[in-house]
Amino acid sequence: MQIIVDEAGMCHEPKCLVPIIASKAEQVVLIGDHMQLRPIIKCKEAAELGMDTSLFERYALMDDSENLKTNVNCTMLEKQYRMVNYLLSFDSEK
Repeated sequence: MQIIVDEAGMCHEPKCLVPIIASKAEQVVLIGDHMQLRPIIKCKEAAELGMDTSLFERYALMDDSENLKTNVNCTMLEKQYRMVNYLLSFDSEK
């Protein structure tokens, strides 16, 4: 079974883990941008304990040696297709 989680960068870690564990998924695909909106945590204590970091962000920030230890294959796409380059460069310059 395969699980695909879209907008995984803003998904609370338990919301990602429950379907993964419950389905005994053989393959998990997390899709999103860890540099955009993070999980919204209203409880200060939960945020201090790291609940404001998504599973997607944890994997995205791992280095290659950590990925090998955890059997994670993390692929980052470098080309974006969501907007024209002119708008992308305008946003980056401001």
